[in-house]
Amino acid sequence: MAWHKHEDCTYRIPSVNSTDGHVKLAAFDLDSTLIVSDRGEPYATKGWILAYANTVEVLREFHTQGFTVVIFSNRSGPPYMLTAAQRRIEE
Repeated sequence: MAWHKHEDCTYRIPSVNSTDGHVKLAAFDLDSTLIVSDRGEPYATKGWILAYANTVEVLREFHTQGFTVVIFSNRSGPPYMLTAAQRRIEE
């Protein structure tokens, strides 16, 4: 699944198999919902950790139940920050 860029938005579109035309979505904000700063900053600008010990487990459970998991962010910053987040999401 490739990442796409449109203006300031970077995204990827998963393939969705739907027989009835409906898609179940589970959408989450990245900052302060799924991840938090590992340095006590309001936003994870340098380093970050998962917000909860079961974050990955919960996201996988939604996926297992047939949800398309959407993670969004209004994060801006150097491209290397986005690349690091993309890599960790793919893990």
